[in-house]
Parts: sequence; C-alpha cells; structure tokens
Amino acid sequence: MRFTNKDDTNFITLTFTNEDSDEVAIKLDAGQSFIWNADNSGGLVDSFNAIQAGNAASDTALADVTSVQADANTGACDLEIFVASA
Repeated sequence: MRFTNKDDTNFITLTFTNEDSDEVAIKLDAGQSFIWNADNSGGLVDSFNAIQAGNAASDTALADVTSVQADANTGACDLEIFVASA
C-alpha cells in the first residue's frame, strides 16, 4: 500500500491498527509518500506488532493489519492510496 499526501502545506497522520488492537502512527508530511510493504506470502497477515515499552523486535507475536485511519492536522488534505495485489 502506498499513501501519498497530495497537500502542499499540511501533514496527515496515518494510524495502523492490528488484530490485537496495537497501533502505530506515522506522520506523513505534505507532498510525501509512505509505503507499507506486505509480506510476500501473506500480504498484511502477521505483518506488525507494537508495544508501549520494551523491545518489540524480540516479540514475534506479529498480527494482521485490520484498519488504517488518516487524519489531517488542519483543514482538509487530499490523500492518494494505491493498493496492488497479485
């Protein structure tokens, strides 16, 4: 999935949530893109884990992405979303 902020001034916050209700937020500045690379064999299945404290890398309990939310910091922003699958 590729997310492109088409606005020329404002940023967008992308919040990804997984099946365990873990969340990660990404700031997407004006004119910038963010790519969420899917797993070769499973797509978005078991693709991320997030924890508040500790070492997330040592925890292998990866979970499926279940939602993506996009919020503009002020006013309205245009967001382009490109999704490809094989």
